[in-house]
Amino acid sequence: MKKSIAKALSLLLAAGLIVSGCGSKGSNEAAPAPSETQTPAPSETKPAEKSEEPKEVVEIEFWHAMSGTNGEALQNIVDKYNETHEYAKVNAVFQGKYTELFEKISGAAQSKTLPAMSMIYANRLTAYIMNGYVQELDSFINDSEKGLTPEELKDIPAIFTERSKWGDVTYTMPCNKSVYLMFYNEDMLNEAGVSVPTTWEELRTAAEKLTKDGVIGVGFNKSVGTDFSYWVEQAGGHLMDENEESITFNSPETIEAYEFITGMVKEGIGMISWEESYITGPLTRGELAIGFTTTSNTVDIYNGAKEFGTNIKSAEVPAGKVKAVTFSGTDMTMFNTVSDAEKEVAWDFMKFWMDTENTTQWGIESGYLPLTYSAFETEEFKAYLAENNLKAPALNCFDYGFRDPSALNAIAIHSSMQTAMEKIVLEGMDIAEAVAEAEATATKEMNDAKANFDKK
Repeated sequence: MKKSIAKALSLLLAAGLIVSGCGSKGSNEAAPAPSETQTPAPSETKPAEKSEEPKEVVEIEFWHAMSGTNGEALQNIVDKYNETHEYAKVNAVFQGKYTELFEKISGAAQSKTLPAMSMIYANRLTAYIMNGYVQELDSFINDSEKGLTPEELKDIPAIFTERSKWGDVTYTMPCNKSVYLMFYNEDMLNEAGVSVPTTWEELRTAAEKLTKDGVIGVGFNKSVGTDFSYWVEQAGGHLMDENEESITFNSPETIEAYEFITGMVKEGIGMISWEESYITGPLTRGELAIGFTTTSNTVDIYNGAKEFGTNIKSAEVPAGKVKAVTFSGTDMTMFNTVSDAEKEVAWDFMKFWMDTENTTQWGIESGYLPLTYSAFETEEFKAYLAENNLKAPALNCFDYGFRDPSALNAIAIHSSMQTAMEKIVLEGMDIAEAVAEAEATATKEMNDAKANFDKK
């Protein structure tokens, strides 16, 4: 098991007494040893040097957006860190949902009150890097004593670090990672004689056969438009060009993807969870046969299935023209506005978070995936999958998974695609028109961000 070197901080801060010797009388004659009852004369003894002042605990804040079971899992690891570190303390601060967290980070940047660490999406972090607020991590990673070995770096799946560099500089480490999967009611599929879909065509056929007796065949989260990139990729399209210089999603492939998803919704064989936000409730209650969401919801799906007695399984997302799926989730970043001592603790916690034992615990207690290959191979995680195997298909997704663009204000792409989804489904807008409008909106917002950018 990999060992964290976090205790180095405690060793550096520990203070010790300096041993003193005895003085002589100034003659060649040895001084007689004092008897057990004799008190040495003051001139014969040097006073011990004073110890250093007691060291203070270095505290940092780690801002996050984890609540419920995922929040408890995060806090458990933070508590574990604090219990094993004498001179370092991490205060995990829940800042609300992601949108609220990012708004508070923005406000903190303006008021110069940024925390030492935060979880954040790559496409949100770019502006802070350009403004000079973010601490590079290469100096920590490459440190001969406190850094990561080549073996430890290779142990992290490349898909988790794909958006960690801006140019040649590393600014983030993985925090919470998930991947989109298909969840289904196995009993419903068996009763309808439907095999687990592996292609778009099979998915549509399954939706038709499974929609009956008050049950909807296929369901999607409310954020299906925001999360739409993997459907576009499967159709053969892309959100941006390879260099992330221009948006490219107004394409026949994107239109085909929208037609596929919205077509099932309009025909009543598909649904979008507008009210509950996630497909977890309808799926586990037996109102939905197949649903799409990330592994971050697996704990809730598992518990819901136990509560309602439904038999829920998972599988990889069915393939279109190509196989593609989004790995989502945030990264940990360190802001450079704090003291060097706080930066040391922040890096120490990042490394602690990535330790095999701890990331295995994270993969078991939360809905997210472990962050290293070695964690997937631990007996603890294998035992977990034997009991709850909803995350198991994720292990097959690394070879064809991808992450969304991290260009400045790239979030505008996702928000405009969500708007397009809502206009198509709720207002009956023409798909080609909605996609064209979405690209125009996103392009303008990204260009405005570049034009208005003021480097501090």
